[in-house]
Amino acid sequence: MIHRLMSESPDTRAKRDFDAFVRSLKDALRDRLSSDWPAYRAALFQIGDGFVDRTRGDMARWTGLLATGALTRDDFEWLVFGRRELAELEALRLAGLSLAQIDRFRAALVETIVGTAFRHFL
Repeated sequence: MIHRLMSESPDTRAKRDFDAFVRSLKDALRDRLSSDWPAYRAALFQIGDGFVDRTRGDMARWTGLLATGALTRDDFEWLVFGRRELAELEALRLAGLSLAQIDRFRAALVETIVGTAFRHFL
């Protein structure tokens, strides 16, 4: 096992690390929605999961920079916050959320991503 890990390329390790981050992120998102949004949990998880999938390339690049210290927490949070519009407004409205609830959900999504990234990569 140790030999296999030592012979792994940095790219393979980074991909494995990122995949573990995505699994942790989805678990954290599921937990947060279960406690904060029980009535909308299924619809919001689907939207949050879609957000993670659509931003996967950016997240991989940003978490790599975060892990090397090239990005600060504020930099990383700003980048994720800038992509929050991808959490589909129409889908959130169809789920029955008001605009204030949609903003709260988007803020919770960003907080969950940033917090999970920091626990995982730093």
